[in-house]
Amino acid sequence: MTGEMAAVTLTGIAGGAAALSILGLVQAASRAYTSHVHRTTTVGLHQQFIELSARQMMLIAGLLATLVGLLGLAFVPPPIAAALGATALFIPRFAVQVVRSHRQSAIAQQMPEAIEALAGCLRGGANLNRGLELLATHQPRPIRDEFALMVTRRTLGGDLNEVLSEFCERNKSDDIALFQSAVAMADQVGGDLAYTLENLGRTLRTRNDMQRRIRSLTAMGRMQGRLMTLLPIGIAGVIYLQQPATMSRLFTHPVGWIGIAVAAVLMVIATLWIRRIVDIEI
Repeated sequence: MTGEMAAVTLTGIAGGAAALSILGLVQAASRAYTSHVHRTTTVGLHQQFIELSARQMMLIAGLLATLVGLLGLAFVPPPIAAALGATALFIPRFAVQVVRSHRQSAIAQQMPEAIEALAGCLRGGANLNRGLELLATHQPRPIRDEFALMVTRRTLGGDLNEVLSEFCERNKSDDIALFQSAVAMADQVGGDLAYTLENLGRTLRTRNDMQRRIRSLTAMGRMQGRLMTLLPIGIAGVIYLQQPATMSRLFTHPVGWIGIAVAAVLMVIATLWIRRIVDIEI
């Protein structure tokens, strides 16, 4: 009896230690994810002028994870469904990146017209601050929001170079970096800023036209890359629905795990390779 009680005690202690370890890992993961959501919200959304709190982001992520996990239970084993649900927690970050990419692309397309309008204001006798105010009023969104923020920062006493640097940091673009350099150089050493901006606007407009042509020519390659990535997953899903007993060995046998890992690595390499081929810098 004494030996059995000792064994039960040791088992209970070991189980308690394992439970505490798991609880500690869960708490650490929860803190890391909360920090990740706060960083995504403050850096990603607020810079894109989207008012969404970290609490709302976490609520949306939790609902998406629950929905994906429940839907996954209808088609795949519970461990795979749980993994899909955990992966869905990062969908909001992916959405933020998509929104940022689309917004920065729109700003890049609007920059030539805004620069030419600013050059016209300077030709008409307005100073730089007045020109920025006109851009913040008459330009379309999203670039209007950026110039409105610049005007607000200048009204509060912000330095022109700092305001332009913040504009460049919020929107990682070579076009905006050239605009920042032109305005900062004219502010420091003087010169005909209107003439410089007119040339810069024409150059950026020509560059944007060329980029649109290149994207049109490489659209087929990008679509083929997406199809090559999704096609194996779709085929595996169809086969799993038709022959679940056979396909389940991929998730329960070590050889199947190795096969999945190798296939995933090859798919990632192929995707990056195709993206590198169609990504042409001007």
